Amino acid sequence: MGNLGKYQDIVTDAKSAGGVDNLIADIEGNAVADAAPRLLAIGAGVGALVVLAARWSAHRYGDWKAGREARAETAKAELRAVVDTDADQAATSNDEAGREGEIQ
Repeated sequence: MGNLGKYQDIVTDAKSAGGVDNLIADIEGNAVADAAPRLLAIGAGVGALVVLAARWSAHRYGDWKAGREARAETAKAELRAVVDTDADQAATSNDEAGREGEIQ
């Protein structure tokens, strides 16, 4: 042991690792291994939130689409009723056939 403190520790570790580059690679590998469980947990949490949001959105979209289709059918029925009423009135009018739109 020397009197260089932490520097001596780093130099000794680098020598036992086979060089400074190998020591740095070991430190990086340990950092990734230590961070991986946290990153995995964060990824799983975000994935679960995405799945829940997608399910909720799909349900809401289905409700919106069903309501839109129901309103469209109601509007079609109302339009048919108006057109049928207008056609019945035109058929019973006193206008000559073929001259319904002309000015008299």
